[in-house]
Amino acid sequence: MKKKSSRSSPIIHALIVSTKNNLLSIPLSGEYCLALDQSTVRVLYSGKKEVPVGLKRTVASFHTLFGINGSGKTEVLLDIASVFQKDRNEAKTSVLYAREGNLYLFLSTEHSHLEILSDIEVSRSDLRPKAPSVFYTSSPFENRRRSDLVRSNSGYWLDVSPRYADANLFDGLSLAEAMAHLPEGFIDNAQVEIGIHLLSLDDIYRSLSTATLDHMFGVDGGVILARLIQAQGEQGLVDEIDILRVLSSTLHADPKTRLSWAQDLWRALDTVLAKHYKKKMVYGADGEELVNLTKEDRKNILWDALSISQRDVERAEKIVKLINLLRDRLLRGGRLGSLSPQSLYSRLEQLVRNKSLLRKCITDGLISFTLEGLSSGETAISMFYTAINSALMRLDDSGDKTSPVFILIDEGEMFLHPSWQRKYVQGIHRLVESFKAIAPRTHILVSTHSLIVAADTPPDCLIDIENARRVNGFGLGPKSLLEAVYQVDDLPGDYSRPTLEMLAKYFQKGSRISREDATRIVQALADDNVREYLLKRIAAESQK
Repeated sequence: MKKKSSRSSPIIHALIVSTKNNLLSIPLSGEYCLALDQSTVRVLYSGKKEVPVGLKRTVASFHTLFGINGSGKTEVLLDIASVFQKDRNEAKTSVLYAREGNLYLFLSTEHSHLEILSDIEVSRSDLRPKAPSVFYTSSPFENRRRSDLVRSNSGYWLDVSPRYADANLFDGLSLAEAMAHLPEGFIDNAQVEIGIHLLSLDDIYRSLSTATLDHMFGVDGGVILARLIQAQGEQGLVDEIDILRVLSSTLHADPKTRLSWAQDLWRALDTVLAKHYKKKMVYGADGEELVNLTKEDRKNILWDALSISQRDVERAEKIVKLINLLRDRLLRGGRLGSLSPQSLYSRLEQLVRNKSLLRKCITDGLISFTLEGLSSGETAISMFYTAINSALMRLDDSGDKTSPVFILIDEGEMFLHPSWQRKYVQGIHRLVESFKAIAPRTHILVSTHSLIVAADTPPDCLIDIENARRVNGFGLGPKSLLEAVYQVDDLPGDYSRPTLEMLAKYFQKGSRISREDATRIVQALADDNVREYLLKRIAAESQK
């Protein structure tokens, strides 16, 4: 029978993803599962399973994806993110979801051939539920695969992966909230710096020249704008220039507008200039016509053009005031001196009342925070928790209080010592659960190569991407985990294993090594008890 729901918001019960070898079902709610073959999908009601004592959490689900390099773990995570983008015409992931007690199955383009066979009433749907996705990867090699989703950003996709550069850039505001989830102590040694990143006037002139010196316009917009500002005098246009730099920098930083903002600005300038002249202007190579405009006209032309190309001038004015405040009170020579995170946030708390505006400046790349003075592992874990916390804060502020949320983490434990990997799964749970309005509707999927992360995954929530199957690793020891989950028969690698095999054959009387060689191998063993036992065996056999 079908379980009814009184909620109007969607409940996502399961996903179907395409792996390199087969179709794979990922049951999220535990209430329904999908039986798949090459031509059919059957929806089965499995009932709500009781979670063992001590493992109950408030998040909707947690799954770990594993598989050999190249098996497609990252691709699956990106496919899951893409299916919920409202402006995506094609999707690779299928979704089983319920709304107001009715069960629906959205089949992606790749799965549209599947016939639904089920004793449960399931409606085939062309609609997908709205579900914001947060994606994080610690790999510096995934930019290309993420770029398509970044370009199609509809507001439901947040890529919070670190940007690898000369400095470790991160959301400085979120570090304060994330510090509670970090291992104790080390963050006190960190130094945080602030940077202001605005396009210069020369940058804007060059961008305008590049955008206009082609078949579309045939004029040098950079020269026109330079004459407009220089003839007025930069001091006479201080406010307008600051707003121009903020707006241009914001649009230039956005992948969706990076290639078009200069053209849009020129169209606005061209329209306003024509309006002031009451006819279409014919521009000279050096823009001499602009010199004859009055001082007030030149100011109004730039102001009108900014208003046309970007309506959010009022917010830009507030950003200008915020940046000037930081420069006057925090920055020295464009950079902040060495401050601990605690000292920095104490000063920001005193100076900045509008934290949402500061967060927008960070998101738009106008203000950056740089983390220094930590090891690579300490930096990695700090940036990881900060990035996820930042995304959750943005979702919490979005006004959407009902949609399911997906947190998709690609090898977030990379760079972490095994002792910190043991805290990884618990740390993610605690961070998400600190957002009480979001946690109950959040599905967390992580990919890993770590034995520890796999062993710490909830029961029946390990997903083998390579072999398209679910595995239970709960409670397994290291050797059993290697064999049952990773299908590796032993821990020693190809360097040491041949030597250990020679030693084993020595005691089986099938070895070509001498007693002296066997003794040297045994003396090198790390286990004191095993070493002592084998040395006694060698000594006893030599006396025969």
